Amino acid sequence: MDLNVFDQILYQFETIATGGIPSIRALVIATFWLLATIDACMAFLTNLEDGNHFKILIQKCLKIGFWLFMLNEWGTFCDVVLHGFIQAGSTIGSGARTAIMQHPSQIVLMGISTLDPILEYEKQLCSGWTDVIANLPILLAGILSFLFGCLAYIILGIQIVLTYVEFLLVCALFTLFVPFGVTRWTSFLAEKAIGGVIGYGVKLMVLSCILSII
Repeated sequence: MDLNVFDQILYQFETIATGGIPSIRALVIATFWLLATIDACMAFLTNLEDGNHFKILIQKCLKIGFWLFMLNEWGTFCDVVLHGFIQAGSTIGSGARTAIMQHPSQIVLMGISTLDPILEYEKQLCSGWTDVIANLPILLAGILSFLFGCLAYIILGIQIVLTYVEFLLVCALFTLFVPFGVTRWTSFLAEKAIGGVIGYGVKLMVLSCILSII
């Protein structure tokens, strides 16, 4: 089994998602300004009796500015969530290297290396057929421990790959919903986008903590 396939899958999706965010942002920037214009006009029309129009102008400028910043820096926001949450999970554990989270193949190799003493101990019990028969229960237990241990590390690597892929795709696709935060009638879409990114970031944080502990 070529363990580098995990890294290759992760690299492919990361390249696609990173390149997709600017493309999607270019598609929705017109939608953003259209919604911002409608929201500003509605705010002034529904508050004609309010003499303090300067306050409304400042509020709308701040709101539009915030969501424009979020739209332009969406990739940076996702990157901060990704690395920040992974770092937090690693710190909660034993402080292992966070870079290994981006190389799942190394996780599997690390697991095999960690379990290697089991095989070394097994070799000491296999000096001859007599020893093999005498120590058969211990040998079988050791082999099963090694196989299930390797399987556990492979499953952990696959889980990290899948969670990473989900996070990257969510970051790219949810760029569509960020412009809708500029108006209160559709702001729930942008809030769900931010919540979705943070939710998958939490999943990566938990996996980082588990990896750091083991």
